[in-house]
Parts: sequence; structure tokens; C-alpha cells
Amino acid sequence: MKLLEFQIERYGAIKDRTVVFDPQCGLVVVYGPNEIGKSTLLSAVSDFCFGVPNNSPHGSVFGYDAIQLRARLRLSDGAELNLRRRKGRGKTLTDDAGGSLDQDALGRALGATTRERFLSHIPTPNKAMKRCWSKRAACQALIPASTSVAHSSPHCRANRKRAHLRFR
Repeated sequence: MKLLEFQIERYGAIKDRTVVFDPQCGLVVVYGPNEIGKSTLLSAVSDFCFGVPNNSPHGSVFGYDAIQLRARLRLSDGAELNLRRRKGRGKTLTDDAGGSLDQDALGRALGATTRERFLSHIPTPNKAMKRCWSKRAACQALIPASTSVAHSSPHCRANRKRAHLRFR
């Protein structure tokens, strides 16, 4: 499954933002200044895939009933899906026309991936620091690789050219 486009209609403090992913890219690097929404984007993608938890902190601005996420996905067979996710207790996944879908519609594309497994594969500065708190040399190697500092290395600049991420 490839994420082609992700739209946050209302989530956290973000309203009406769309991220378009280049389908030819194998790597997407999200970087930017503090408080720009990088972690909120990660949480939104996770909540889209696995459902918005009942205790989500992301409804405090617009209201919990207003949480809305949308994605355009390409499946391994080439088929594209346009799906929406809202916060709720059941049938929170719908097609683009609003028809209710079972979680299995997305679950088949996710396979055995769980929320925990998904999040464990995303490098973040906090995870890098926790893993190597007592190993200063390792920290110095890991943290730049997982933060916006990484975009300054030649390898990451090359990946950044292939990984086009834009807010519009």
C-alpha cells in the first residue's frame, strides 16, 4: 500500500491541510521547525490507519466529533482507494461517497501491521534519545539521522530530492 495523498480536514490544531506524496518516491522525509505539525501528521496517519482512540487528545480544538481524515491509497494490485476516517465508536471508515466500510477494507492493505509496529518503524528524535541515552557516541550518530538536521548530509539531500512532500 502506498499513501498518495493525505488530508487532515480537522485534527488537533490543523484544519484543511493536504499532503501529496510522490508515488515514485520510496522514502519520504518530513522535517521542519518545531510546532509545525510533524508529530500531528504522524498521529493523524496512524489514527487514519488504525482508528482514532477514544482517549485521543486531538479533538480539543475543533471537538472530538469533528475529527476527519481522508486518504488516497494505491494498493499492491494498482487499485486506488479514497477513504475517510472520523472519530466514533463504530463504522468510522467510509468510502469517498460516505458509504460505511468495515475496518477490513483497510486491514487487508495493512496486513499484519499494528499501530505499535507502524509507529516503531518511524524514526523520531525522542525514540533515538531513549534508545541511546547512556551511549553518547551512538546518540550523536542516531539523532541527526532522525531529525531535520539530517537533511544537511549529502545522502539525505539526495533522498530529499526523491521524496517530495508538500503542504498546499
